[in-house]
Amino acid sequence: MPSTAKQNQSLDDLWESIGHMDSNGPDPGALAVRRHLAAGRPVYGRGEGLAPDEMVRTNPDGSQEVVRMDGDNDIVMRPY
Repeated sequence: MPSTAKQNQSLDDLWESIGHMDSNGPDPGALAVRRHLAAGRPVYGRGEGLAPDEMVRTNPDGSQEVVRMDGDNDIVMRPY
């Protein structure tokens, strides 16, 4: 079983690789973001000026919030 530090680094690497998704771009990731939002589901990504355990949730209505994850639940911290 991996150590917690190693798991956290893996998650950090994953979020860093996702980076700042451009939902208007031509790449397959942008298409996936648009389809996900169109289906009524939020998307998550990294944002400038956030703590390491925070992420930006973009909702289908276009609003954005800074959230922290608590198990299967999002804890909304503030608007982004």
